[in-house]
Amino acid sequence: MTRGDVLHVWLHGEHVAKIERLHSGCLRLRFTPETLGRWGVGTRLLSYSLPLTTRQA
Repeated sequence: MTRGDVLHVWLHGEHVAKIERLHSGCLRLRFTPETLGRWGVGTRLLSYSLPLTTRQA
């Protein structure tokens, strides 16, 4: 990934999130509203260390 790139995350055919590289070089993971609605905040869908959250970093 280069700066400004977006990687879409799919799970079992469903678009669940996107990973963005910020201009600072940091990565940001954002879950889709549909994923949050279906699975609920706090669910550990992709990884135990990455629970679903609405937090905007």
